[in-house]
Amino acid sequence: GKHWALYAQGFKVKDKLVSINGQPISNAGDLDRFLSAATVGETVSVVIDPENGEPRTVDVTLTSFPIADRIAYFVLPMFLSMVFLLISLWIFGLRRTEPAGRAFSIMTTSLAIVTGALFNLYTSHTFPIPYLWTMAAAFCGGAAIDLGLCFPQEARLVFRRPYLRWLGYAIGIALAINAYLVLYDFENPTAYISAWQLIYVFVGLSALLYFGALAYRA
Repeated sequence: GKHWALYAQGFKVKDKLVSINGQPISNAGDLDRFLSAATVGETVSVVIDPENGEPRTVDVTLTSFPIADRIAYFVLPMFLSMVFLLISLWIFGLRRTEPAGRAFSIMTTSLAIVTGALFNLYTSHTFPIPYLWTMAAAFCGGAAIDLGLCFPQEARLVFRRPYLRWLGYAIGIALAINAYLVLYDFENPTAYISAWQLIYVFVGLSALLYFGALAYRA
């Protein structure tokens, strides 16, 4: 949230955490080990290297995770994740022999992973969650294209070219691999943001294709 201590002091997402109390922080594991030994209410000295500018040192008082943020970033996303997962299992049980049923199940399962892993992405980045989240996000786009080609009825161009249904998944896998190459690039720690943005654009375009197909068939 914007009210979190470092955000409140003007730092942004792409700024790099360098050290805490003189202890270098090079990855999520280093941060987790430091916080495990720290206590709520303790004031620590934090060095941040902004994306544009010189490194700054600020004092931060450690607090417990606010209840409102626990609800927003953990409780609600986990609830939605369970809903998506249950819907996926339900549709797969009923329609697993149909292309549309399989595509819908892939999309809702991917959405379940994307929402369920949100808290981890905002906090500890525990391996392998970022990799799983990246692939799931990309598969949301692939499944939307697949669904657009076969629901509510199969598109004519797919009759003789069934491989077209896999085109979206191939694009999604390529974008996910592109993101994998930079997820933990500590020399350029913000490179993953651009890679994720490409996935967001792909998902957006896939959604437009799906709703456009629905409108056309209507």
